[in-house]
Amino acid sequence: MKKLFSKYKIAQVGDERKMSIVRSCALALKRNYELKRFTKLAVAIILCLTTVLSLPNSAQAINTQTNQAVAISNILYDGAVKRTESDEYVEITNQRSANVDISGWRLNSGDTGQNFYFPKGTVLPPKKSFRVYTDEVHPETGGFSFGINRAIWNNKGGVGRLYDPKGQLVATFSYPKPAVVTSQPQKPGVKGAK
Repeated sequence: MKKLFSKYKIAQVGDERKMSIVRSCALALKRNYELKRFTKLAVAIILCLTTVLSLPNSAQAINTQTNQAVAISNILYDGAVKRTESDEYVEITNQRSANVDISGWRLNSGDTGQNFYFPKGTVLPPKKSFRVYTDEVHPETGGFSFGINRAIWNNKGGVGRLYDPKGQLVATFSYPKPAVVTSQPQKPGVKGAK
């Protein structure tokens, strides 16, 4: 049995959930192997490999900015304010130990008309965060707002994206469940208010 798993290097998957599934599959394979039921063994191998290979790495599925200086650290997508959900926000965090100039960076909520552009001179201090609200201004968290008087973050889930001034995808954040993240080309949109 060890030869089978070392040959295919299944143990190098790296995710604890996947390893747990591999262990369960190994027991099932061992039982089937001992019973010499080739058909069940083949089915068990196929099911195990399909399950293990289809599980996303949770760190990749939630966000893709682990090596970036600036990350989307949170999205409050279901605000308490009725109808407009003006208190929804996205939190942008500087993960490095130096200031980052985010002037001209674009935050997108998944719709081409729902963009916020950070104004010229916006500098995010090290290890600090700014929040961009749907339609509220809170100076203690940067004072940024999309300036849209309706909910913009889908309560069923979606992806927030952050782009640099050249249109390069810098960070993504999926909520409430991980979603498939694809890059979106830079398109001019409605500028947010500060």
